[in-house]
Amino acid sequence: MIRRERCLGGRLSHAYPVARNDIEIQVGDVARPNLTDVLRAESDQVFTDDPHCRKIVFAAPVDNAAVVGAAQHAGFRYVLEVDVPWDGGVEHLALMVREPSFVTVVDVDRERVPDSAGISASSNLLGSPYRSTERKAGVARTLNAG
Repeated sequence: MIRRERCLGGRLSHAYPVARNDIEIQVGDVARPNLTDVLRAESDQVFTDDPHCRKIVFAAPVDNAAVVGAAQHAGFRYVLEVDVPWDGGVEHLALMVREPSFVTVVDVDRERVPDSAGISASSNLLGSPYRSTERKAGVARTLNAG
């Protein structure tokens, strides 16, 4: 059995800072080798079905290293441990998260302002005094040289 549930209205709603489109995947009894394939296929399908989903959460029992390992092999990463009320008691869970590449990609161009449509900080469209000072010094040298 595989079940999807929005985290905002589900059992994890108070366990971490939930975003509107976070989805929890719950999987019934599945053997570890198959669990990796099931989690990978189901999370791929979630990203296909809901392009606004920024986080898929799989809550693994903290004391079950095989399940945590299967989730890691399926592309999930460990985030934190939480206690969730369950069946009159408390369930201790390791939250495993998988995010789409548009969330995890890192832009190493420190000069580019995100979402600036190709405008770089060095173009000085915002009137940065630091860039202006550099340009003024360059202009002053040009004027003095000629």
